[in-house]
Amino acid sequence: MRAIVIDLYFKLLLEKFHQYEKVALKRAAKEKEEKEEEERRRQARLAKKKEEDERNAAGEPKIRELTDEEAEKMQKEIDEQVSDKFCVFRLL
Repeated sequence: MRAIVIDLYFKLLLEKFHQYEKVALKRAAKEKEEKEEEERRRQARLAKKKEEDERNAAGEPKIRELTDEEAEKMQKEIDEQVSDKFCVFRLL
């Protein structure tokens, strides 16, 4: 009698183990797939950023030398933009 009860408990335990094993394997496979997808997205972002950086580097340099006339013109434009912003504040 005791052996039958132990055998039933063992079968029940194995049944539950196999049931949760399937769930755990599905979850692990899903998590692995999600990690791989995230890695693909990360690689795509890095490739896009690298391509953009190369394109910007090949283009016009970020720092360039200005002539006196260009510098004066640029300074006037900046001053106008700043004064326009302050005019709005004075009206309020």
